[in-house]
Amino acid sequence: MNTDVSVITVPHDASVLRTLKAIDQGGLGIAFVQRDQRFHGVLTDGDVRRALIRGVALDESITDFVNTSPTVMTPAESRDAALELLQARGFTSVPIVEDGTAVGVHTLRTVLGREARSNPVVIMAGGKGTRLGELTKDYPKPMLPVAGRPILERIVHHLVGCGFTDISLAVNFKSSIIESHFGDGHDFGCNIRYIHERSDEPLGTAGSLRRVIVDRPTLSSSVLVLNGDILTQAPLDEAVGRHESTGADITVGVTAHEYRVPFGVVNVSGDRVGDIAEKPLERWLVGAGVNVLSPRVLREIPHGYFDMTDLYDVALANKLDVRVHSLDGSWIDVGRPADLATARGE
Repeated sequence: MNTDVSVITVPHDASVLRTLKAIDQGGLGIAFVQRDQRFHGVLTDGDVRRALIRGVALDESITDFVNTSPTVMTPAESRDAALELLQARGFTSVPIVEDGTAVGVHTLRTVLGREARSNPVVIMAGGKGTRLGELTKDYPKPMLPVAGRPILERIVHHLVGCGFTDISLAVNFKSSIIESHFGDGHDFGCNIRYIHERSDEPLGTAGSLRRVIVDRPTLSSSVLVLNGDILTQAPLDEAVGRHESTGADITVGVTAHEYRVPFGVVNVSGDRVGDIAEKPLERWLVGAGVNVLSPRVLREIPHGYFDMTDLYDVALANKLDVRVHSLDGSWIDVGRPADLATARGE
């Protein structure tokens, strides 16, 4: 992870106290040591702690106990290689050095995280959840708890973990509950804005997306759109990456749905039996409530009520490039009582 390392860099003759302050300010448990404007070595918080135990004073120089031969990596080496090194050697961090200059630092937290993505995300969170009956009579479906956290909060956390921080929530039913919980998104590591639907003028599953292009007329990046009632651990950044690499207009996230027929299926021709398949397993690809849309598609959305299926129809009729991306990871739609119970481990 390339970053500004000036806050954790100290000169080779800095005091122990100054070095401790740099380590504390950086929050990475390490300070880089520089000599003659070049990378000289490192000191970890453990190194300094051991020096203090030996009796080194806070105003003494760090010169005598700098690790001048640390393991380093180059910017060209991958995050996977960094992860392997950190795990194999038991390191908490490793400097990134190029031509004698420290340009960044890898930590377990940064390599296990994902690269930041600037793509806007819209979560459709305005439905009434009528299929859930009394559960959503006075409460918006996306805010129903699963394992102690609202469904929508789990979605937001996963998006932030995938590198997305520009998130819009399309809200309608009991929207004040959602807005009170998330605010501007600061406490969730992202920026959250709201797309409001009027209760007497619902916009469907795609109508509110027009607001994205109205609010950002110069938008050039693709937009990730999610239903507010799905729980998935699929790497959503990969779905966006695939969409952009193929140049598609729409990428539909799909997942496998299986159903075992509980009877023997009799295949016939006329009145003659061809064969009998005993309890066959049928398998389909189904829409997973995850879509990636290019800006030109957003401009096709008219004013008023418009569903995502309408958008598919328009795109296909206009011979736009519509593709699928199979989601890799757990996925569940919690829009029905039985599925919500499953998600809750009931």
